[in-house]
Amino acid sequence: MADFLMDFDDYTTTTPSINDSHKQTSNCIAVDYSIDWLLFMVVTGSILAEIYTIITIKKNKSLQTYQNLLILKIVWSHLGYNVLGEVLILLVTLLAESVKSEGYCFLRNLDFLCLDMTYYLITMLALDWFVTQYHPNFYQKHLVAFRRWGLWICCLVLLPEALLTSVYCFAATSTVGKVRHVFQKVSFFLCFVSVMVMLIKKRRRPLSMESRKYQYCFTVSWAFLMMCLPRNIYYVLMELYLYAYRTVFHPALIILNDITVAISLSAPLVMVYVLCKFNKHFKVAYTGCCKKKRAETCISDNLENGNADVRQERNVVMYSVDIDQ
Repeated sequence: MADFLMDFDDYTTTTPSINDSHKQTSNCIAVDYSIDWLLFMVVTGSILAEIYTIITIKKNKSLQTYQNLLILKIVWSHLGYNVLGEVLILLVTLLAESVKSEGYCFLRNLDFLCLDMTYYLITMLALDWFVTQYHPNFYQKHLVAFRRWGLWICCLVLLPEALLTSVYCFAATSTVGKVRHVFQKVSFFLCFVSVMVMLIKKRRRPLSMESRKYQYCFTVSWAFLMMCLPRNIYYVLMELYLYAYRTVFHPALIILNDITVAISLSAPLVMVYVLCKFNKHFKVAYTGCCKKKRAETCISDNLENGNADVRQERNVVMYSVDIDQ
């Protein structure tokens, strides 16, 4: 998540001179404070949604299919992007002041690699469903290879980015940010275009209702990438066109950046919503656990009430016997 909070500085190296009144300055501070709180709540909600997904899949064996385990890898990757980078960067800043520059650079690389891995795994999830439905013969022949080597192929694709950005951490730290952005944008738009092609073919050849059992996999992938699209378009436009006008539109660009960041950070929330809505097994696992606890509570309450009734009947019988005597 570190790039969300600091990427805008890569494009705005200078702060424009502002000669506003004290009232306007106070309004800007209030707006920034509100936006920061909004981003904090969105980040917290996303992390909680990812933790909920991990616990739900781990605790329910019925959900541990290949598709859901791939979703679990996606969630772990994005959770690492949200949490681990910030925590490790803070530790390096506090405990390793002498190597802070190189350590910070490597941790930023780790953040970007986690995000790119999320994009590729999301694409693998959509591709797995697409090949299963539209090319079943190919899928049956190469099922083992497709599922065994898919994750390693993603790691192999990320290897050039990891090596090159690591070299730049020592050679040219001033340009490593742009190198990261180039790799990240190429990875995203490559995945987005791939899923878009699948979507077009899916619309042209709709499936029967019986074949839509795992269609939520494609829906999750498409929704996740669509939530990340505004942020990536914004940074591309910033690099190509808006960079020259950063001093003129500086406040508006900051607000636009925060909006795209909030939309991107909401992707895990949308993913959990899609899972609960379209995957009945995921929803049943959640509601079933609650129903089971409620049923156990009701049974225990009924037993206690039944024992109380029995004790009450015994007291009534003994009281009637004493009266007869």
